[in-house]
Amino acid sequence: MLIVTWRPGGLSLSTGLWFVAASAFAGAAGAVLMKQVDGVKPFRFQAWVGLVSATVLTLASILLEDGQWTAATTTGRPLVAAVVFTALIVSVGAHSVYYHLIDRYEANLLAPLTLMTPLATIGLGVLITHDHFDMRMAIGGGLAMLGALIVALRRKPATKLLVERELR
Repeated sequence: MLIVTWRPGGLSLSTGLWFVAASAFAGAAGAVLMKQVDGVKPFRFQAWVGLVSATVLTLASILLEDGQWTAATTTGRPLVAAVVFTALIVSVGAHSVYYHLIDRYEANLLAPLTLMTPLATIGLGVLITHDHFDMRMAIGGGLAMLGALIVALRRKPATKLLVERELR
């Protein structure tokens, strides 16, 4: 991250960068905490996450935004399509698979998979909207993938949890 954000005039820590770091921490903490919960199926996890998220985000929208209902109703079909895709494909589909993987494997083995989202976002941004891509971003992405590869390939003795999960 330092390579991508560094500028010759100094390091700039934007608000967005702090949000990225906070979301990475929250995702990692969530994965570790989910390992502590036994017997909850992925769809049940998804239902609780959806309920809590919808409640918090609706309240935040009501308190912090103006005109959101008008904007949503005038957008029409593109908004409905985006919401349906996000709800069904991303939330229910992909997150349920991720929760199943967290239940089955160690969190540190799955952590490298979470790097695919920002890398795919950068790639699609360059491809679809012609976002700027330079050598620093390539080096930063390469180092991130190298770190993920090292974590994924390192030899580690099987833990009791992993052995128990594999025997199921």
